[in-house]
Amino acid sequence: MKLNKIFIMLLLIMTTCLLLFACANTEQGDASDRKETTEPKENTEVKEEVDTNETVETEEDVENLENAGDTIDYMRTQGIWRVDGVYDTAYIYMDGAGGCECYYADGVLEIQGYLEYDSNKENYTIYDLSESYFADFYFETDTLIHFGNEDGTSYIKDEVTGNEEVHENNGVQIPVLMGGAIFTGMEPLITENYEDGGYYYSEMTEDGMTVIINSAQTNAMGIDETIDDYIIECAYALGNDVVLEPEITLDEEYSAKLTYPVYRVSWLTGQNEDTKRWEMFLFMTDSHTYTYVFNSGVDNAEEMLDIWLETFENLYLG
Repeated sequence: MKLNKIFIMLLLIMTTCLLLFACANTEQGDASDRKETTEPKENTEVKEEVDTNETVETEEDVENLENAGDTIDYMRTQGIWRVDGVYDTAYIYMDGAGGCECYYADGVLEIQGYLEYDSNKENYTIYDLSESYFADFYFETDTLIHFGNEDGTSYIKDEVTGNEEVHENNGVQIPVLMGGAIFTGMEPLITENYEDGGYYYSEMTEDGMTVIINSAQTNAMGIDETIDDYIIECAYALGNDVVLEPEITLDEEYSAKLTYPVYRVSWLTGQNEDTKRWEMFLFMTDSHTYTYVFNSGVDNAEEMLDIWLETFENLYLG
Protein backbone atom coordinates (compact mmCIF):
# COMPACT_ATOMS: atom_id res chain seq x y z
CA MET A 1 0.00 0.00 0.00
CA LYS A 2 2.81 2.34 0.92
CA LEU A 3 4.52 1.54 -2.40
CA ASN A 4 1.37 2.44 -4.31
CA LYS A 5 1.31 5.85 -2.65
CA ILE A 6 4.94 6.50 -3.54
CA PHE A 7 4.31 5.47 -7.16
CA ILE A 8 1.30 7.78 -7.44
CA MET A 9 3.31 10.73 -6.05
CA LEU A 10 6.14 10.18 -8.53
CA LEU A 11 3.61 9.99 -11.37
CA LEU A 12 2.06 13.33 -10.31
CA ILE A 13 5.49 14.98 -10.11
CA MET A 14 6.44 13.76 -13.59
CA THR A 15 3.10 14.89 -15.00
CA THR A 16 3.58 18.36 -13.46
CA CYS A 17 7.08 18.69 -14.94
CA LEU A 18 5.83 17.72 -18.38
CA LEU A 19 3.09 20.35 -18.19
CA LEU A 20 5.58 23.04 -17.12
CA PHE A 21 7.96 22.11 -19.95
CA ALA A 22 5.11 22.26 -22.48
CA CYS A 23 4.04 25.74 -21.28
CA ALA A 24 7.61 27.03 -21.55
CA ASN A 25 7.86 25.83 -25.16
CA THR A 26 4.53 27.48 -26.00
CA GLU A 27 5.66 30.92 -24.62
CA GLN A 28 8.94 30.70 -26.50
CA GLY A 29 7.07 29.96 -29.72
CA ASP A 30 4.74 32.95 -29.16
CA ALA A 31 7.71 35.25 -28.57
CA SER A 32 9.31 34.05 -31.82
CA ASP A 33 6.05 34.72 -33.66
CA ARG A 34 5.86 38.23 -32.21
CA LYS A 35 9.47 38.93 -33.27
CA GLU A 36 8.81 37.75 -36.81
CA THR A 37 5.69 39.90 -36.97
CA THR A 38 7.48 43.03 -35.69
CA GLU A 39 10.48 42.92 -38.06
CA PRO A 40 8.50 43.54 -41.26
CA LYS A 41 6.90 46.58 -39.61
CA GLU A 42 10.38 48.03 -38.91
CA ASN A 43 11.30 47.50 -42.56
CA THR A 44 8.11 49.28 -43.59
CA GLU A 45 8.99 52.29 -41.45
CA VAL A 46 12.46 52.49 -43.01
CA LYS A 47 10.91 52.38 -46.45
CA GLU A 48 8.60 55.22 -45.52
CA GLU A 49 11.58 57.32 -44.34
CA VAL A 50 13.36 56.75 -47.65
CA ASP A 51 10.25 57.83 -49.54
CA THR A 52 10.05 61.02 -47.47
CA ASN A 53 13.68 61.89 -48.25
CA GLU A 54 13.00 61.41 -51.94
CA THR A 55 10.12 63.89 -51.67
CA VAL A 56 12.39 66.54 -50.08
CA GLU A 57 14.91 66.17 -52.88
CA THR A 58 12.15 66.66 -55.43
CA GLU A 59 11.06 69.90 -53.75
CA GLU A 60 14.63 71.20 -53.89
CA ASP A 61 14.77 70.37 -57.57
CA VAL A 62 11.58 72.32 -58.14
CA GLU A 63 13.02 75.33 -56.29
CA ASN A 64 16.14 75.20 -58.43
CA LEU A 65 14.00 75.14 -61.55
CA GLU A 66 12.07 78.17 -60.31
CA ASN A 67 15.31 80.05 -59.74
CA ALA A 68 16.45 79.16 -63.23
CA GLY A 69 13.16 80.54 -64.51
CA ASP A 70 13.85 83.87 -62.79
CA THR A 71 17.17 84.13 -64.65
CA ILE A 72 15.37 83.61 -67.93
CA ASP A 73 12.90 86.35 -66.99
CA TYR A 74 15.76 88.81 -66.36
CA MET A 75 17.28 87.95 -69.72
CA ARG A 76 14.05 89.13 -71.27
CA THR A 77 14.75 92.66 -70.04
CA GLN A 78 18.13 93.00 -71.73
CA GLY A 79 18.51 96.02 -73.98
CA ILE A 80 17.85 99.75 -74.23
CA TRP A 81 14.28 100.93 -73.70
CA ARG A 82 13.10 104.45 -74.66
CA VAL A 83 9.91 106.35 -73.89
CA ASP A 84 7.50 105.50 -76.73
CA GLY A 85 10.53 104.27 -78.67
CA VAL A 86 11.56 107.86 -79.48
CA TYR A 87 15.18 109.00 -79.42
CA ASP A 88 16.07 112.12 -77.41
CA THR A 89 13.79 110.93 -74.59
CA ALA A 90 14.47 109.29 -71.25
CA TYR A 91 15.68 105.72 -71.53
CA ILE A 92 16.64 102.67 -69.47
CA TYR A 93 19.50 100.25 -70.03
CA MET A 94 19.03 96.74 -68.57
CA ASP A 95 21.85 94.19 -68.71
CA GLY A 96 19.73 91.02 -68.68
CA ALA A 97 21.13 89.90 -65.32
CA GLY A 98 19.01 92.13 -63.08
CA GLY A 99 21.09 95.32 -63.31
CA CYS A 100 19.76 98.59 -64.76
CA GLU A 101 20.58 102.25 -65.33
CA CYS A 102 17.94 104.96 -65.87
CA TYR A 103 18.90 108.05 -67.86
CA TYR A 104 17.40 111.45 -68.54
CA ALA A 105 16.91 112.51 -72.17
CA ASP A 106 20.26 114.33 -72.15
CA GLY A 107 22.14 111.17 -71.21
CA VAL A 108 22.67 112.11 -67.57
CA LEU A 109 22.33 109.12 -65.24
CA GLU A 110 19.23 109.36 -63.04
CA ILE A 111 19.70 106.20 -61.01
CA GLN A 112 21.77 103.03 -61.08
CA GLY A 113 20.05 100.04 -59.55
CA TYR A 114 18.71 96.53 -59.87
CA LEU A 115 15.51 94.59 -60.66
CA GLU A 116 13.41 92.21 -58.63
CA TYR A 117 10.94 89.93 -60.41
CA ASP A 118 7.58 88.90 -58.91
CA SER A 119 6.52 85.65 -60.59
CA ASN A 120 3.01 85.89 -59.12
CA LYS A 121 2.29 89.38 -60.45
CA GLU A 122 4.57 88.89 -63.47
CA ASN A 123 6.08 92.33 -63.04
CA TYR A 124 9.43 93.89 -62.17
CA THR A 125 10.39 96.44 -59.53
CA ILE A 126 13.37 98.80 -59.91
CA TYR A 127 15.36 99.72 -56.79
CA ASP A 128 18.35 102.04 -56.61
CA LEU A 129 21.62 100.89 -55.05
CA SER A 130 20.49 102.15 -51.64
CA GLU A 131 17.53 99.70 -51.96
CA SER A 132 14.99 102.52 -52.32
CA TYR A 133 11.95 101.86 -54.50
CA PHE A 134 11.98 103.57 -57.90
CA ALA A 135 9.29 102.11 -60.20
CA ASP A 136 7.34 99.03 -61.37
CA PHE A 137 6.84 97.79 -64.91
CA TYR A 138 5.44 94.81 -66.77
CA PHE A 139 5.71 93.36 -70.28
CA GLU A 140 2.92 93.80 -72.79
CA THR A 141 5.02 92.29 -75.59
CA ASP A 142 8.67 91.30 -75.88
CA THR A 143 9.50 94.81 -77.11
CA LEU A 144 7.00 96.90 -75.11
CA ILE A 145 6.91 97.51 -71.36
CA HIS A 146 4.55 99.64 -69.25
CA PHE A 147 5.34 101.51 -66.07
CA GLY A 148 2.55 101.80 -63.52
CA ASN A 149 -0.95 100.92 -64.74
CA GLU A 150 -2.26 100.62 -68.29
CA ASP A 151 -2.19 104.41 -68.66
CA GLY A 152 1.42 104.60 -67.48
CA THR A 153 4.47 105.44 -69.56
CA SER A 154 5.38 103.00 -72.32
CA TYR A 155 8.97 102.09 -73.16
CA ILE A 156 9.87 100.40 -76.45
CA LYS A 157 13.00 98.36 -76.96
CA ASP A 158 15.68 99.67 -79.32
CA GLU A 159 16.74 97.58 -82.27
CA VAL A 160 20.29 98.09 -80.95
CA THR A 161 20.80 95.88 -77.90
CA GLY A 162 23.61 94.71 -75.65
CA ASN A 163 26.11 96.63 -73.56
CA GLU A 164 26.82 99.38 -76.09
CA GLU A 165 24.45 102.34 -76.09
CA VAL A 166 24.30 104.12 -79.45
CA HIS A 167 22.99 107.62 -80.06
CA GLU A 168 21.23 107.76 -83.42
CA ASN A 169 20.15 110.87 -85.28
CA ASN A 170 19.07 110.96 -88.91
CA GLY A 171 20.93 107.76 -89.71
CA VAL A 172 24.27 108.80 -88.16
CA GLN A 173 25.35 106.87 -85.08
CA ILE A 174 27.93 107.87 -82.47
CA PRO A 175 28.51 106.67 -78.90
CA VAL A 176 27.16 108.82 -76.07
CA LEU A 177 29.22 110.07 -73.12
CA MET A 178 27.58 108.41 -70.13
CA GLY A 179 27.95 107.94 -66.37
CA GLY A 180 27.41 111.62 -65.54
CA ALA A 181 26.44 113.31 -62.29
CA ILE A 182 23.29 112.31 -60.39
CA PHE A 183 21.32 115.20 -58.90
CA THR A 184 17.62 115.33 -58.03
CA GLY A 185 15.31 117.94 -59.51
CA MET A 186 17.44 118.77 -62.56
CA GLU A 187 15.96 121.38 -64.92
CA PRO A 188 16.65 120.80 -68.65
CA LEU A 189 17.90 123.93 -70.41
CA ILE A 190 18.96 122.96 -73.94
CA THR A 191 18.50 119.70 -75.83
CA GLU A 192 19.89 119.69 -79.36
CA ASN A 193 20.74 116.86 -81.75
CA TYR A 194 22.59 117.36 -85.01
CA GLU A 195 22.51 115.69 -88.40
CA ASP A 196 26.11 114.52 -88.00
CA GLY A 197 25.12 112.53 -84.89
CA GLY A 198 26.45 115.11 -82.44
CA TYR A 199 24.44 116.55 -79.56
CA TYR A 200 24.36 119.31 -76.96
CA TYR A 201 22.53 118.78 -73.66
CA SER A 202 22.56 121.20 -70.75
CA GLU A 203 20.62 121.33 -67.49
CA MET A 204 20.64 123.16 -64.18
CA THR A 205 20.65 121.79 -60.65
CA GLU A 206 17.57 122.35 -58.50
CA ASP A 207 19.24 125.14 -56.48
CA GLY A 208 20.14 127.00 -59.68
CA MET A 209 23.82 127.09 -58.70
CA THR A 210 25.35 124.75 -61.29
CA VAL A 211 24.94 124.14 -65.03
CA ILE A 212 26.03 120.80 -66.48
CA ILE A 213 26.79 120.36 -70.18
CA ASN A 214 27.23 117.08 -72.06
CA SER A 215 28.11 117.55 -75.74
CA ALA A 216 29.64 115.94 -78.79
CA GLN A 217 30.59 118.28 -81.64
CA THR A 218 32.18 117.50 -84.99
CA ASN A 219 35.95 117.96 -84.80
CA ALA A 220 36.93 121.42 -86.00
CA MET A 221 40.61 121.57 -85.14
CA GLY A 222 42.68 123.34 -87.82
CA ILE A 223 45.63 121.65 -89.49
CA ASP A 224 48.20 124.05 -87.99
CA GLU A 225 46.30 124.59 -84.73
CA THR A 226 47.74 123.36 -81.44
CA ILE A 227 45.65 121.24 -79.09
CA ASP A 228 45.79 123.98 -76.42
CA ASP A 229 44.46 126.59 -78.85
CA TYR A 230 41.69 124.25 -79.94
CA ILE A 231 40.69 123.55 -76.34
CA ILE A 232 40.51 127.31 -75.61
CA GLU A 233 38.21 127.69 -78.64
CA CYS A 234 35.96 124.94 -77.30
CA ALA A 235 35.88 126.62 -73.89
CA TYR A 236 34.95 129.96 -75.43
CA ALA A 237 32.16 128.36 -77.48
CA LEU A 238 30.68 126.77 -74.35
CA GLY A 239 30.67 129.94 -72.26
CA ASN A 240 30.44 132.51 -75.07
CA ASP A 241 32.76 134.65 -72.99
CA VAL A 242 36.44 135.47 -72.63
CA VAL A 243 38.38 132.55 -71.18
CA LEU A 244 40.39 133.68 -68.15
CA GLU A 245 43.22 131.86 -66.40
CA PRO A 246 42.92 128.60 -68.36
CA GLU A 247 44.64 125.50 -66.99
CA ILE A 248 44.96 122.50 -69.33
CA THR A 249 46.16 119.11 -68.05
CA LEU A 250 46.51 115.86 -69.97
CA ASP A 251 45.17 113.27 -67.53
CA GLU A 252 46.88 109.91 -67.93
CA GLU A 253 44.38 108.01 -65.78
CA TYR A 254 41.33 109.23 -67.71
CA SER A 255 43.20 108.68 -71.00
CA ALA A 256 43.99 105.06 -70.16
CA LYS A 257 40.34 104.40 -69.31
CA LEU A 258 38.86 105.87 -72.51
CA THR A 259 41.82 104.98 -74.79
CA TYR A 260 41.85 108.57 -76.07
CA PRO A 261 43.94 111.53 -74.80
CA VAL A 262 41.69 113.14 -72.17
CA TYR A 263 42.20 116.70 -70.99
CA ARG A 264 40.98 118.27 -67.79
CA VAL A 265 40.46 122.00 -68.29
CA SER A 266 39.73 124.76 -65.74
CA TRP A 267 39.01 128.44 -66.44
CA LEU A 268 37.10 131.48 -65.25
CA THR A 269 34.62 133.83 -66.93
CA GLY A 270 33.03 137.07 -65.78
CA GLN A 271 34.13 139.51 -63.10
CA ASN A 272 33.55 140.24 -59.43
CA GLU A 273 30.35 138.64 -58.08
CA ASP A 274 29.54 137.33 -61.59
CA THR A 275 32.74 135.29 -61.82
CA LYS A 276 32.12 131.68 -62.84
CA ARG A 277 34.40 128.70 -62.62
CA TRP A 278 34.35 126.03 -65.30
CA GLU A 279 35.66 122.47 -65.11
CA MET A 280 35.73 120.49 -68.35
CA PHE A 281 36.48 116.89 -69.34
CA LEU A 282 37.47 116.86 -73.05
CA PHE A 283 38.69 114.29 -75.55
CA MET A 284 38.59 113.76 -79.31
CA THR A 285 37.65 110.66 -81.29
CA ASP A 286 38.25 110.37 -85.01
CA SER A 287 35.05 112.31 -85.74
CA HIS A 288 33.87 114.23 -82.66
CA THR A 289 35.05 116.31 -79.72
CA TYR A 290 33.36 115.23 -76.48
CA THR A 291 33.02 117.57 -73.52
CA TYR A 292 31.47 117.19 -70.09
CA VAL A 293 31.37 120.48 -68.21
CA PHE A 294 30.42 121.94 -64.82
CA ASN A 295 29.85 125.68 -64.49
CA SER A 296 29.16 127.44 -61.18
CA GLY A 297 30.01 130.47 -59.06
CA VAL A 298 33.54 130.30 -57.68
CA ASP A 299 32.49 129.79 -54.06
CA ASN A 300 30.08 126.96 -54.88
CA ALA A 301 32.63 125.48 -57.29
CA GLU A 302 35.18 125.09 -54.51
CA GLU A 303 32.64 123.18 -52.41
CA MET A 304 31.56 120.97 -55.31
CA LEU A 305 34.95 120.33 -56.92
CA ASP A 306 35.47 116.87 -55.37
CA ILE A 307 32.06 115.74 -56.65
CA TRP A 308 32.83 117.09 -60.11
CA LEU A 309 36.16 115.26 -60.29
CA GLU A 310 34.53 112.06 -59.06
CA THR A 311 32.00 112.40 -61.87
CA PHE A 312 34.80 112.70 -64.41
CA GLU A 313 36.20 109.38 -63.14
CA ASN A 314 32.88 107.64 -63.90
CA LEU A 315 32.43 108.90 -67.47
CA TYR A 316 32.57 106.42 -70.32
CA LEU A 317 31.47 106.04 -73.94
CA GLY A 318 28.43 103.82 -74.14
